[in-house]
Amino acid sequence: MYDLVVIGEGLSGLLTAIAARKQGYRTALITKGAGRIIQSSGLFDLIPGSDSDLDAWFRFHHLTSNQKIDVAAAIDRFKDLMNRLHLPYSGNIDHPVSVITGSGHLKKTVLYPATVTPIPDQGCAVIIDFDELSDFQGHFAAANLRADRPQLNVHWLSLHLGIHSQRTLNQLDFARLLEQEQVRRTCIRQIRDQLTERRINKPDLLIFPSVLGADQWQKVVGDFRQAFAARLTEAPGLPPNASGYRLFTALRCEAMRLGVRFYLDAAVMGGEIAANRLLSVTYQTSFSTGKLSAAYFALATGGLLGGGLEATAEGVRESVLHLACDRTGHVTDLPGNLYPIGASQGLAHTACGITGGVFTLLSSNQALRAMDSEREGRECHA
Repeated sequence: MYDLVVIGEGLSGLLTAIAARKQGYRTALITKGAGRIIQSSGLFDLIPGSDSDLDAWFRFHHLTSNQKIDVAAAIDRFKDLMNRLHLPYSGNIDHPVSVITGSGHLKKTVLYPATVTPIPDQGCAVIIDFDELSDFQGHFAAANLRADRPQLNVHWLSLHLGIHSQRTLNQLDFARLLEQEQVRRTCIRQIRDQLTERRINKPDLLIFPSVLGADQWQKVVGDFRQAFAARLTEAPGLPPNASGYRLFTALRCEAMRLGVRFYLDAAVMGGEIAANRLLSVTYQTSFSTGKLSAAYFALATGGLLGGGLEATAEGVRESVLHLACDRTGHVTDLPGNLYPIGASQGLAHTACGITGGVFTLLSSNQALRAMDSEREGRECHA
């Protein structure tokens, strides 16, 4: 029997499993596939698809302003974790910054990895694309960035690596290619040649698609920075891209290192509930079925995009444990030891189909605090 079983391997599931294990919980994580985090941009917005400020975010999630301390603590905890995992994040919830997307448009975000740099108002920026990478078009991105930053001098260059493949190459493929020193040298040489040919003086910022390394991003970023003495940023676009991959692999590896037991490719089929407590969940793999018992459970299955909620003609239903919920996916008869996190809390907390990473950080921390409080209460009564 475990202290905690986490259902789902997205951002909320991995963060909750890591934090619980560090607090001494015997923890298992069960998932039927990789979480949607691997398809993410790796950026943490307030309200996805919106440039709303912090006050609007509190209203959107039905939070009170005195919970700002809890939000700040959740962000600090996440930053500390990512520093330890050598994938540092920057940003402040009070001061969203403008970053570039794969389309060249700007958006506001509050937490961003070391491969992302806020876009300045002025200076010289050069967008880099690759002939063999069809899902990032530098000339379109440059046109959109010029419209959003009219005082920024924007250029674009296209590199040709001579790579041939029987399938369409994506940004994660290129991230792995750029980890090869010879490929980086080719890129640096072509960028230098084109800057000279087009008489572009020293750029202040180089903008790449999300390709600055997969597992060796520090080396890739360091070589480009040294070669051009300029800042770099990625413009995350269509998945799979390197920024989401880095975040996913860093968190999964940390959970495994801490001793979280993973049940992979295992679909939860339902649960046993008695006396307002979830006693166990049953799961099925390609080869067998099983049951996991625990004192506490975290529902980290996501919303409509994650598959934890399904839209039907009658409304929205919870699709994993088949719990009763209202038309927005909010569970109406929640077992006392089951804690929905992030988008699993229902559509009232989602925009553009997702919650945004900041709310996930907060809800994960809140769930763990509630578990700790109940466990302390039970120990006192015992």
